[in-house]
Amino acid sequence: MPNIVIALVSALLGSITTGVIQHYLTRAARAEARENHRRDREVEAVTAFAASAAGHR
Repeated sequence: MPNIVIALVSALLGSITTGVIQHYLTRAARAEARENHRRDREVEAVTAFAASAAGHR
């Protein structure tokens, strides 16, 4: 009987641990994608500004 309880608790802890790790990895991936998108928008803005400034020379 104790072996069954230990096996059940181990399986539950394993699935909880896997879920937590997956959650944090997903959050990290979303944060990285958001940062890349922000950086791309900033580069586009600077490029548009430089093109506009060069056109007014």
